[in-house]
Amino acid sequence: MQNTGMKTLGTRTGIFMHLAILLLQGNQVVSLFHCANGTAEAFLDSFQQVLLKKAFRPSGNLNYPTSVNISITLYAVLGVNEKGQLLTTFVWIRMLWYNDFAKWNPESCGGIKDISVPVEKMWVPDIFIQQFVDEDKYQQLSYLTVDHTGWVRFMKPMRVVSSCKLSIFRFPFDIHNCSLTFGTSLNTAQHIKLGLLTTYGGIDKISSDDNDPQGEWELVQIEISNSGNMQNMVTFNIIIKRRPLLYVVNLLLPSAFLMLVDIFSFNLLPHSMDRATFKMTLLLGYMVFLLIINDLLPATSSGTPLIGIYVSLCLALLVIGLLETIFIMNILYKGSLNRSRVPLWLHALVLHYFALLLCYKTQYHFDKEQENTSTIHEAAGDKYDMEATQITSTKGNQSQIFLSSISGDLHTMRQVMEGQDEKKKIAEQWLQIGLILDALVYRFYLFFMTVYAIILLAIWGTWYHA
Repeated sequence: MQNTGMKTLGTRTGIFMHLAILLLQGNQVVSLFHCANGTAEAFLDSFQQVLLKKAFRPSGNLNYPTSVNISITLYAVLGVNEKGQLLTTFVWIRMLWYNDFAKWNPESCGGIKDISVPVEKMWVPDIFIQQFVDEDKYQQLSYLTVDHTGWVRFMKPMRVVSSCKLSIFRFPFDIHNCSLTFGTSLNTAQHIKLGLLTTYGGIDKISSDDNDPQGEWELVQIEISNSGNMQNMVTFNIIIKRRPLLYVVNLLLPSAFLMLVDIFSFNLLPHSMDRATFKMTLLLGYMVFLLIINDLLPATSSGTPLIGIYVSLCLALLVIGLLETIFIMNILYKGSLNRSRVPLWLHALVLHYFALLLCYKTQYHFDKEQENTSTIHEAAGDKYDMEATQITSTKGNQSQIFLSSISGDLHTMRQVMEGQDEKKKIAEQWLQIGLILDALVYRFYLFFMTVYAIILLAIWGTWYHA
């Protein structure tokens, strides 16, 4: 606030000082008006002498520059072209300058204090906008106003198409700062100096009150990069922000709902056909959604908006979820007879590190108990074989044959059961790997959606408080 007050004070001081200098210079100019009888006809005849000097700068001393005070009022932001990096606005330009020859005494000239003069009849400063990139489109005003003290006032409405560096990374919560720099074709302060007609706060307040509140863009602030001294150019920084309601309703919410449905699809069994069919349908629906919203996203070669990155990652997550479902179905329906053991690297990576990372309980200890039980059974089987051998040595040949047959059958049954247990163990390990990978993808979904929600809320808050 202190800097703004000092800037306003400096601006007013510079204008007042320059006005004093101009008045002192003007007193040295001999008046061209001779309203002897005080009639309007005599006044107009005298004013013709001023019109004859249209081709020259209206200064009594050409060694001193002519001061032109300027201000703008932003009425509407007509459009923003992100691809072409263009800003289209409608502004009113107000200019005020001093004409040393257009001074008269109202008392001797029939009480005439000001007069309207055709624009093409008097000298007008050649002020243009440096960022202008289109043909000069404006409604031509036919007259300007000349005061009896020598001040000339001129207003010009203009549709300005200017170049602006637009950053769309925060779309649809983007804020842009575009500049309109007013200067002269001579580009020197020796002939024309520019200053401010209205203070900084006045320009911003008038533009905020007159700006159209129903459009897509909202005026935040108009800043002036002018130190308050008269110079050869004046820059107005127009800060605008987009109203994001349309894009939130038509872009963000549908995409968030589709991803929420995909997250809840993890409650379905990963090895069921219903889950795979559901994810394929959801992926197809998201592709149709991308085709619909293609026209809503801004097109530019300078960068990609955050929403575009989000949509691409959502599509990638849908594809990853479908591939993970297909992988689980493949390892469960591949066939028990041809299923090989889990590779050691995959066993260590998934059943140990990933499971520990996800706090997922595995059957590792149960497998250890099974190994211990198998060792006990093998020892018992060996002991039984030794006892059977001792019995057959004491009995006759008939008992030996009978017991040998029973021992062989029991050994075969044990091998069959051990093979089935081994296949069951391998199947359980593959199932655990699939479930852990499914949980990993599910946690990644939740992490991504949480991070995106936090970033979105932070950008929204920045936009709201701008």
